[in-house]
Amino acid sequence: MATTKRPNILHIMVDQMRFDMVGVNGSPICRTPTLDRLANEGINYAEAYTPAGICSPARASMVTGRYPHNNGIYNNCSQGETIREELPAEEITYSELLNEASYRLGHVGKWHIGRENGPKKRGFHDVGAESIADYRRQLGLPVQPPTPPDALYAYYPNDEFLISGTEQLPEEGNQMYYFAEEGMRLLREYADKQPFYLRVDFNGPHHPYVVPEPWASMYDPQQIPPWPNFHDTFENKPQVHIRHKFHRGVQDFTWEDWQPAVAKYFGYVSFLDALFAKLLQTLDDLGIRDDTLVIYNTDHGDFTGSHGQFNKGPLLYQEVYHIPLIMRWPDQIPAGVTTSHFTSLIDIMPTILQAADLPIPDNLDGEALQPLWSDPQDPEWREVLGCEFHGDEVGLFSSRLIRYKHYKFVYNPHAIDELYDLESDPYELVNRCDDPAYKDIRHDLLRRFMVWMNETQDPWRRWAGKWLPLT
Repeated sequence: MATTKRPNILHIMVDQMRFDMVGVNGSPICRTPTLDRLANEGINYAEAYTPAGICSPARASMVTGRYPHNNGIYNNCSQGETIREELPAEEITYSELLNEASYRLGHVGKWHIGRENGPKKRGFHDVGAESIADYRRQLGLPVQPPTPPDALYAYYPNDEFLISGTEQLPEEGNQMYYFAEEGMRLLREYADKQPFYLRVDFNGPHHPYVVPEPWASMYDPQQIPPWPNFHDTFENKPQVHIRHKFHRGVQDFTWEDWQPAVAKYFGYVSFLDALFAKLLQTLDDLGIRDDTLVIYNTDHGDFTGSHGQFNKGPLLYQEVYHIPLIMRWPDQIPAGVTTSHFTSLIDIMPTILQAADLPIPDNLDGEALQPLWSDPQDPEWREVLGCEFHGDEVGLFSSRLIRYKHYKFVYNPHAIDELYDLESDPYELVNRCDDPAYKDIRHDLLRRFMVWMNETQDPWRRWAGKWLPLT
């Protein structure tokens, strides 16, 4: 490919968006014309994964290029049972390295990688959208929107939790709209400060799925069919899968209960997609489209009723771990490319550094994605990808998973293991771990799992090695 000067980087990130919400990824209902166009103008990573299915570990892994078991952020840093409140100072992030290379860095929106240390502690110069209250006052809107009239709650014996509803403000008063406005402001400011890195990090479509009109009523709840795995019986699966529905307060939800929430989630995704269009149009208006690498990704996915579950947790299903990841860079990334090789958020750091022509630290777990730009079927690319989970706001519960070919193995040291054949069972309804027909496959996956643990210096490898085959 032709060489180029160091690119600007516009990094659009969201929170808790499913892979299958994007039109080019097969969504039959949810409309995402901006993301579809972005994928058609660049590369779509069809088998991208989060290293951990919860916010802080996923985000820390993305900025360090290292798995949670190496960077030290195991669970959400804002929760009461946080293992570590801040990303260790010795962990180097791509933003610090870009800062040293004279990039101008801006951050808008969610951070969630430290309880006290925000973006400015990691090399960012500018932080936008710091006061939604002031923004709404300037618009003459109430600082706190009224309770949605159609609010849907998860219920507990002594509490309730908002799941979805229609926001009682115009879309201009929504926080995500504010983030987009601030992102465009910084893009205009940075047009004279190239090269720059700007991350616009939207809170949505994370619950509560509370969105303004016209997006709240964009999808008819009654026209949304149940997920194919909604009625999962969890037969021959870890008992925690059943228990988790009670933890989330949705154990009695029928599909009719879920439909309005799923419709709001779809509306939230389409609302965000329209905001992405404003950011991309700003690049065009400023004449810097061709000089800008655009990255779009989420931190992890969302159950949204799949397997009858809400949110995420100690269930390592595809709806949470399989994520959308798209990149565009005119003249550097061929248009309309899709790769089915396994990729991860840990690959974003080395990809950014290589694009900026900066040295890549040798202690990373991730790999620069550039080889897949020139050859989406690169035979030298990784065959196995690992992910992990260490716990969230309902307690600590560790698991690991690996993907290899169309198989998925989940190691649960405190429960039965899981093995899914995603070719014959894409919705993960049948655990094949004890199926005699999969004995050889299971052994092969266990061997590859141990290799991955050893290669990434997973501290569990010593204990797992007592029980799992090493060769």
